[in-house]
Amino acid sequence: MQRGLVTVAVLGAFVLAVTPAWAAADLAVKCREFKAKQAGKKAATLTKSFGKNIKSPNDATLSAAISKAHSKFSIGFAKAESKGGCRVTGNSDAIERQVDTLVFSIIEELGPQTCGNGVRGGGEACDGSDDGRCAGCCQANCQCPCGNGVVEAGEQCDPPCSPGGCDPGEICSVTCQCVLSAPCDCGTPDPPTSLELTAESGQGTCGEIRNGSDGILLDLDCGYTYLGGGLVGVSPKQESHLGTTVYPVECCYGTTLALTASTPADTGSLHDCSSTGCFIGGPIPIVMSTPAFSTCIYNYVVGDARGSADCSTGDATIHLPVKTSIFLTGDKLPGRCNGGSSPGRACWPFPGDWCVGGLHALRPCSEGCPEGTCGCPGGGTCEDDTAQTQPCPICNPGTGTCNGGGKDGYPCEPHTPDAPGPYPTSYDCPPGDHLYYGFTNLPWEYTTGTQSKEAADGQFCGFCRDTEPSAQPGDTGGKCFEGDPDDQLGQGAKGCPDSATMACRPATYHGPGGGDPADIAECGDGVPCETDADCIPPYETCEQSNWGAFNQPLARKITATGTPAGDLRDRAPHAMAKVSVTCIPPTFLPYQDIVAGFPGPGVSSVPGVLQLKP
Repeated sequence: MQRGLVTVAVLGAFVLAVTPAWAAADLAVKCREFKAKQAGKKAATLTKSFGKNIKSPNDATLSAAISKAHSKFSIGFAKAESKGGCRVTGNSDAIERQVDTLVFSIIEELGPQTCGNGVRGGGEACDGSDDGRCAGCCQANCQCPCGNGVVEAGEQCDPPCSPGGCDPGEICSVTCQCVLSAPCDCGTPDPPTSLELTAESGQGTCGEIRNGSDGILLDLDCGYTYLGGGLVGVSPKQESHLGTTVYPVECCYGTTLALTASTPADTGSLHDCSSTGCFIGGPIPIVMSTPAFSTCIYNYVVGDARGSADCSTGDATIHLPVKTSIFLTGDKLPGRCNGGSSPGRACWPFPGDWCVGGLHALRPCSEGCPEGTCGCPGGGTCEDDTAQTQPCPICNPGTGTCNGGGKDGYPCEPHTPDAPGPYPTSYDCPPGDHLYYGFTNLPWEYTTGTQSKEAADGQFCGFCRDTEPSAQPGDTGGKCFEGDPDDQLGQGAKGCPDSATMACRPATYHGPGGGDPADIAECGDGVPCETDADCIPPYETCEQSNWGAFNQPLARKITATGTPAGDLRDRAPHAMAKVSVTCIPPTFLPYQDIVAGFPGPGVSSVPGVLQLKP
């Protein structure tokens, strides 16, 4: 009996001695098991939520589901670690980030159902104008870019400059990846407040287009924008914008600067800010060989700018969605007053008495000249100026008043340098609302590096198009691009078949006079595509207006090359050039699309100077 008690006691002591070790090992296993289950549950919940969203897209419902899954995951991890025994702690964010990346990659691999139809569907973060999650910034793959505040496929975090979703000591980079945070190294004082870009007239070349044998067809001059396909009825080359644009520094880590959009309140003006509604440069005169077809171009921002720069090299990338309003003006200054009290004002240099200034300038004096005078005021004489076409009114630097246009004689401030030719121009000197012709969306993605497009068949920028007759009434295969409003703009019926995409929508018109004129509507930008398989009959073919680029039908490669500004840390201005290669959508304005070759490729090069501001 005594021996049995001793044996039991020894065995009991052994059990007591080994139980803590076994318990610790058991707790570690249970911790790993519990955490793995939490990761699996979140992946399953996210996948299921995205699946439901494919069938019935709803941002609010999907966002709530993602938030709920995050909360449950965080609570589960905290509960596991509170019981002790976990060999690794504090890894909740890192594991959750891997789960999210896996699920987002799966959803992205499934692909959007109907990308390009203007209606956000399953798997899409946006689609054309249905872009509430990233207004004005929807990408061609129907995904929102980094910076919209939502972690999309391929992103580890969003928005940039925040620590959310990243491990301690990390920061969300300008590409929405978690990187090690570092002190700003961009000169004194650190960090700079903004990056200022002043666009100037250019010299030399900033690119070229080549044929299929790699031979150069055309050098692309710096300081110019080239638009359209290979069969263009007008010059595809026009001067790029001039003037200054300010990009505030949102954050700085190391030599990397995250750039955001400046508002009119930041800069004190609509003419050097970079947020929605701001003007880019000044009005651009486009002089045609036939003066009556000359136009005045207004560029304004339709989505907040964003970008990044390296202050040690001067490399910069800037996303700037721009809308171009087109005014068919002809020559706004056929004659100009010489001498008298208002030199430079617009006048009519032909026999008879004509009004100068006011609401009815350049009409016969016999009809009255409200707010103006009959003939040049103060004894001036009208001299013929038809040798130089002036599509945009100018802001006379000598008198500080508008010459030509609907506000001839009114005070103005130049919004472009006093460059040679029909300058300086000013948004204070509008050509007249009744001359508004249409608009073009220009999704510029500028870089100081190199961008290019290649197309073996010369189709650089495909959009879904009706090229074959179908059973649908009125469909004659009339070459309409999908999204064409047909006669909704008063152009007359063109026989375009019904489209399931993008009807005309209310205007957001920022041109002269402001407001939203009821007679100006904005319609869809067409449906971009890569191949015919991306298109839905009766818009069954993927192509641009005509093959080639910039009046070169044999063009097969477009290259634009920028120039970095160099080390900006001395806070001095440094010469640079930014470039962008993009696709111009159809405008659905018959004369403009046919003559300009839209849809088709576009290249913009903007030389000037970059400078960091304190």
